[in-house]
Amino acid sequence: MNAAKLRLDEDTHRLFAGLIENRTGLQFFDEAGYMNLQASVSVQMEKADFEQPLEYYDLIRSPEGQESFRSLVEELTNSETSFFRNLPQFEALIQHLLPKLIQARESSRRLRIWSAGCSSGEEPFSVVMALLEVIPFPGNWKIEVVATDINSQILWKARQGIFSGRTFKAMPQIYSQKYISQRIDRQYEVLPYVRQYVDFRRANLMEELSPFDGQCDLILCRNVMIYFRQPAIQKVLSKFRRALAPDGYLLVGHAENPNNYSDDFAPRQVGDAFVYVPTKKDVATPALKPSHAEPVEKSDPPLKGGNLPPGRPRVLRSEEKEETLKKFISTARYAFHHNRIQEAEELLETLFEEDRIPASAHVLMACLLVTTNREEQAAQHVKTALEEDEFCAEAHYLQGLFELDRKDHERAMLCFKHSIYSDNQFPLSYFQLARLFQDKGDYKKAAMRYQNALRALDGPSKEIWSDLFTGLSPQLVRQACLTAIELCERHV
Repeated sequence: MNAAKLRLDEDTHRLFAGLIENRTGLQFFDEAGYMNLQASVSVQMEKADFEQPLEYYDLIRSPEGQESFRSLVEELTNSETSFFRNLPQFEALIQHLLPKLIQARESSRRLRIWSAGCSSGEEPFSVVMALLEVIPFPGNWKIEVVATDINSQILWKARQGIFSGRTFKAMPQIYSQKYISQRIDRQYEVLPYVRQYVDFRRANLMEELSPFDGQCDLILCRNVMIYFRQPAIQKVLSKFRRALAPDGYLLVGHAENPNNYSDDFAPRQVGDAFVYVPTKKDVATPALKPSHAEPVEKSDPPLKGGNLPPGRPRVLRSEEKEETLKKFISTARYAFHHNRIQEAEELLETLFEEDRIPASAHVLMACLLVTTNREEQAAQHVKTALEEDEFCAEAHYLQGLFELDRKDHERAMLCFKHSIYSDNQFPLSYFQLARLFQDKGDYKKAAMRYQNALRALDGPSKEIWSDLFTGLSPQLVRQACLTAIELCERHV
């Protein structure tokens, strides 16, 4: 069979994608997932010498085809990561979370850490390095770090502890000097002293509960749930809640927000990062929910059926066209806020076939792309939004976030100032600007911007703002402002 000629029709694709999601939680229903699934099925069919996709499907769903199913999943889940990815989270670990856990476990001198979806091992090795920097006399402790992944091949690579140079781009020099050695083949190796602490195991988050016989103290599951849909995410979060100690911590990716799906965890701001702690089920307190947990527009409900309307918007008079565009954007926003990402993207793509699309549509698409880790495409939509409206506060805000990711704080500060100039009641730009002033040690200006953010939060809210609270919530921003103001006033 020529694998390059394989094409999965819609029904066959749905069969494969449904089987994989049912067993692993991974979803491949969107366009990118279809291309990935088709390519991976092609490769595995060729290896197994199958001509027809349905014959191969019958094999992998049968008890005799479990190894073939595992090989397909491993083909689908090859991914790259890096050491100390999302540095603010590691700073929170080193400065706050690990010291608290060490103090709380002083009597037992036992720490249990689970890296769920560990990929090629950079994450658990980074956690061990961080822990070794803060724990006194590690030889006197029983440190258990279990790293799990569904991909056996990538786990084999992780156990070797050998990496290329590019994966160390975010690693602080103090760690590379102490825990990494260069090999004669110009590769780099994690020292055995670090590797001894990590136990790599194959595990499926849809099946296993916990790798420990008791509760663990820290769970890292970062940039894994972005590949799941709502039922699978809820199932995983419920398992994490049962596996985690009451005073433990859950760390997820920056584009992931457990509060969108479950009340099992509550967010906490620690430095520049957000972490999650188990909620106390016996306390009748309302769970912190994002601002977009309910439909955004109550006066103008989404299009009936919630699905992509057939065809393109017809040719309309300018007033009708403007009203139709609003309804399309409103429906896309509703789908996005309810985690129907593919539906929202299809609606917006339909709009972009028209001329002169409002900046708000490009901002919404940028938010959607950021949450699915497509930052380059998101940046292009932000650029287009500013071309459409140079006073689009939300686009300037997103541009500032991109500059923060590039570590260009001066340009980020300028973007947030442009955003405030465009709309002096936009709370998130005040909030981000305040954090930058605080980082520079200018506590007076920081406190002033935090106060401005609070006043803006109390003012009238705009519909488009709700797109930008992804991963946060107005309540959480408010609490972060109040906490930061107290800290700044102590320094003034």
